[in-house]
Amino acid sequence: MEISPELIAAVELAKWPILALPGVVGIGIGLQEENDELFDELAIRVHVSDISMVPSGIPEVVGGVGVCIIETNFKPYDEECCLFEVSEDISRQNTIVGGIRIINPNSRGAGTLGAVVQDSETRELLGLSNAHVVRMVNEEIWHPDHPPLVHSGGFPQDDLMGSVERIDFPKTQPLPFSPILVGLTDAGVFKLGLSLEHGSVLSPAIIGQNAPDILIDRITATSLPPLPLEDPLNPLKAQVRKRGFRTRLTEGRIIESFMTCQWTAGPSSSMWLIEQSCIAGIRSESNPKGVFACKGDSGSVVLKMNEPTAVGLLWGGSNCGTRAVMSHIHNVESQLGINMVWS
Repeated sequence: MEISPELIAAVELAKWPILALPGVVGIGIGLQEENDELFDELAIRVHVSDISMVPSGIPEVVGGVGVCIIETNFKPYDEECCLFEVSEDISRQNTIVGGIRIINPNSRGAGTLGAVVQDSETRELLGLSNAHVVRMVNEEIWHPDHPPLVHSGGFPQDDLMGSVERIDFPKTQPLPFSPILVGLTDAGVFKLGLSLEHGSVLSPAIIGQNAPDILIDRITATSLPPLPLEDPLNPLKAQVRKRGFRTRLTEGRIIESFMTCQWTAGPSSSMWLIEQSCIAGIRSESNPKGVFACKGDSGSVVLKMNEPTAVGLLWGGSNCGTRAVMSHIHNVESQLGINMVWS
């Protein structure tokens, strides 16, 4: 069953009354799920923070499609919970590429530089990550770490990349006097000029599993994320991959689209991201739990499985990393005024 415009409209009409129920933290359209098992059947996915306390008022059917209720707590990747045997990459890269470790000294942890991107007006090259990673405009971003104080009382500046230029996060009232704030992305860009002054080179590439290997030379296209059941006979079409500094290269499958979920990185509990997609990690011999991302992978660019095509920007997840959530890359470009594809 395809995701029709009529079904999308029905979910849009129903979602805010459902999200207003206590304990409901998200809703979207995707695969039927029961006890962490996914089925290739279309469902309206309603996420609750505690499956033992499901509120009354959640309908059984929306737009003619059955509802499944899932315990989920989507959070930015700034809390430790990972089933993956992590071998994080904290190496210093003289060539600044996507997939490497960055840190704002004022943040609660490190994140990932998703890609080097281009300002759509000035053509300046900038670093892309999440708003909750880079935090606030004008704050400093370092790679791979913020150095400790030395005895002379100063800081070595070699790893200082530049300052935060722009950020985007939920800050729009959908209606006048609304108590909630909505947004399309958790995203931010920062300057890279100081990296150049310190001898680094900027590259459109994304790093591979083990540095200095390269996963792709450059992003050559952007696209809307695949839909969960876009082609049931070819599930590869819904598969994606990412490179974060923490879990490095992992693969997953889009299982939910047209999703609205709570965003907890801001000062209010009433902040929501719309037009998100949910990813389930793919199990493999090296990744038996199917982890897609963990703490530190925030800011990774999500690519189509076998193409240099960007579809999203990873910002959080749940289930100890076996579920992840991303903003659509077209929204990231428009909200930040950047080009993912540049030469």
